[in-house]
Amino acid sequence: MKTLNSKLKNRKQIIGLFTALLFISGFVFTASSCCKNDIPEPEPEKVVIMFGVDSGEGTLEATADGTKIYSRSEIEKGKTVVFKANHSKSWEIQYWKVNGIIIRSVEPTQTFGNLSEHMDIRVAFKKWVSSPI
Repeated sequence: MKTLNSKLKNRKQIIGLFTALLFISGFVFTASSCCKNDIPEPEPEKVVIMFGVDSGEGTLEATADGTKIYSRSEIEKGKTVVFKANHSKSWEIQYWKVNGIIIRSVEPTQTFGNLSEHMDIRVAFKKWVSSPI
């Protein structure tokens, strides 16, 4: 009888261990098969773009990758921003200023690509003066 009881006891232990093993493997499988969509992707880094007219009569418009933006817009790093200065009649572009540094360009369009930092873009207009012939 003792042998039969010990065999039954061993079987119960084996069944118990097998059940625990099944439970643990099911838990591990469930935990490891978690969808990547369940974890939110981090927000892309952004930069602030400010722009405006320093002096004179005219406007300054901007687009980021073809979409119109307004001053103090947040855009993703790496985007391209195009600024277009529109002067009023009898005015012309005097200078552009980028982050406080004047660039002596009188082109009506300025493009900045692969932005990696905050930017402040300004344009100034002056009265157009005809040159004497």
